[in-house]
Amino acid sequence: MTLRSKILVIVLIFLLLVLFSVFLYRNSLLELGVQKIEEKLLDRYRVALTIDDYGFDGVRDVYFRKIVLAPLTGDTLLTIKNVELKISIGLLLRLKLGFKEIYADSVFVNAVKRDAVSNYSFLSNKTIVKDTVRTTVPIGYYESFAPFLEKVNRFFGSIIYVKDFTFRSQVNEKSETIKIPQLAFNGKEFRCDVVTTSLTEVASYSIEGIVNTADSYYKFNILKLNNLPASLPLFDMIDSMKVEFDAAQVSLKANDENKKMPLQLSFNIQNLILNHWRISNTDVIVPEFSCNLNTTIEHSLISVNDSSVFKLGKLPITVSGSYQREPEPIIKLDIGFNTTSEIFFGSLPQGMFNSLMGLQATGNLNYNLHFNVNTSNPDQLVFDSKLEKENFRILKFGEENFSRINEPFLYTAMDRDKEMRDILVGEANPMFTPLGNVSDYLKNTVLTSEDPSFFQHGGFVQDAFRESIAENIKQGRFARGGSTISMQLVKNIFLSRNKTVSRKLEEALIVWLIEKNHLVSKERMFEIYLNIIEWGPDIYGVGEASRFYFVKQPMDLSLSESVFLSEIIPRPKYFKYAFDSSGHLKPYHKGYFDLIGKRLLIREKISQNELDSLKPDVVLKGSALKMILPSDTIPVDSTDFEEIRIFE
Repeated sequence: MTLRSKILVIVLIFLLLVLFSVFLYRNSLLELGVQKIEEKLLDRYRVALTIDDYGFDGVRDVYFRKIVLAPLTGDTLLTIKNVELKISIGLLLRLKLGFKEIYADSVFVNAVKRDAVSNYSFLSNKTIVKDTVRTTVPIGYYESFAPFLEKVNRFFGSIIYVKDFTFRSQVNEKSETIKIPQLAFNGKEFRCDVVTTSLTEVASYSIEGIVNTADSYYKFNILKLNNLPASLPLFDMIDSMKVEFDAAQVSLKANDENKKMPLQLSFNIQNLILNHWRISNTDVIVPEFSCNLNTTIEHSLISVNDSSVFKLGKLPITVSGSYQREPEPIIKLDIGFNTTSEIFFGSLPQGMFNSLMGLQATGNLNYNLHFNVNTSNPDQLVFDSKLEKENFRILKFGEENFSRINEPFLYTAMDRDKEMRDILVGEANPMFTPLGNVSDYLKNTVLTSEDPSFFQHGGFVQDAFRESIAENIKQGRFARGGSTISMQLVKNIFLSRNKTVSRKLEEALIVWLIEKNHLVSKERMFEIYLNIIEWGPDIYGVGEASRFYFVKQPMDLSLSESVFLSEIIPRPKYFKYAFDSSGHLKPYHKGYFDLIGKRLLIREKISQNELDSLKPDVVLKGSALKMILPSDTIPVDSTDFEEIRIFE
């Protein structure tokens, strides 16, 4: 007998001895294992695990009767009437615990959250180690995902049968449930029916799937069985979000390649309906939404390669990017498409671009976005977004004719969500002021403070966007906007004031249509802007503002008065705090006057003598004088302005 054969015999004898010992003492080992788990849950998480009865039934069949898992203070999280397991001898020979068959009956998961207290918070609690200094090293992405995938593959390496499964989520008084009457998996094919009960609706779904654990391949088909509208449960618990679809196909394939995990994810969803106050104020309907995503998970890097494609209706959108955690946190993103105008406008989701619905155009559109930022040094970020056209021409406007503002029109002035009054933007309105009748001082100070390159740019200023994104990253919130005069005009005239993603996207697309296709001249846009913006309490347009503050015609405004009017555009109602009791502008405004004055000089809009004489010597003479507040009045600080001055 060779040495190799002898070693093999010794190993086999050892394994047989291990199996014999396990078989001989299996009940004691099981009891010891259950006790260890009970003690760990109680000591570490303050959770009680109780099992009425358990033991072996034969050589490798294990049973558990009436399992209950409950925090010491709180509602019971889990109850199971009956569990039966068949131990996998193959895994046991490799010194791993796994099961050939899993059977469970009457499983009830009850997740309860009242205010900030829940009965499942212990699942994310970390062990507290006293009197010990421990250096925490972040776990790598691969090191987290690979064991998880291994456990999933091991689980689906079993034959599984579950009868009467119920998951109930309760947040305060809201309760939603997911019921699975029967779930069956034969080792290759998966099948179950699901009945969901949301806050107001009930829906039934059929789920079928194929699993190949050897290749880590999972594919599932989901079909809604009834035609009634019904949102999926649990999403409403997440900030009142609504998600609904008629059918979906999802597949995932993973490979483990020496500390690197390539993943191939694809899905196709039919009649997807979303509703969330941050997305849109109405349902967003996508008839078909699909994706082929090729990504790779490494220790400190998650990347999506450039073969990945999202498809919105008939519109294919290429996506690539990455997130690198170490040695520095870097985010990269590239998005693009090249398609016909017919496909682009025909693929826009209903509920996101309402004013563009029905728009018809000819020609091609090509879009590319390149974004790159080191979040520890956001000032160096790269943001390059371009939508280019080829032989593009609008054939027919949709719900809104964007060129209508070339003629006189009614503008509805708004104060947040409240309609104030209608304003005729045209010469039939005695307060309307043609651009040629506005003081050059005011035109230049407004442009300098709000949008210096308005007459040169095509609706967008990339540098302003870059600066705004960098500032928002540094502050960890939306602290600075990036709107040009073109964008402010489109928002005020054609769109709602809702602070949603859909409104911002629609706003950008309308600006592009107007600017790139010269639907409205720059002069007309600036004229409209000066005649509709708010300049005080129920004061709209330069004609009303010049009379309200100074009893003057807009043409007669001085340099100092013009600088003051440009200063209050972001906060028009706060003028009442800017003056003393005699109606004189307070001295602290000098800094702003100096800043704007120097910029006007650089732009050659004023002379050095005019700069030298520029002081905040502004005196109220109009009805605004009656509204100023006492000098010791402190204004209420407000940080909820959507558009913050960007050209500073």
